[in-house]
Amino acid sequence: SYGQNLSTSTYMGETVFCILICIFGLVLFSQLIGNMQ
Repeated sequence: SYGQNLSTSTYMGETVFCILICIFGLVLFSQLIGNMQ
């Protein structure tokens, strides 16, 4: 079922990886905005 698929280790790894990428992108974007002003 869908719930069982969410509990797999590979899904957790992909989720953590995507979250780290998103955070890194937001930090990079905020620094870019700060440098422009």
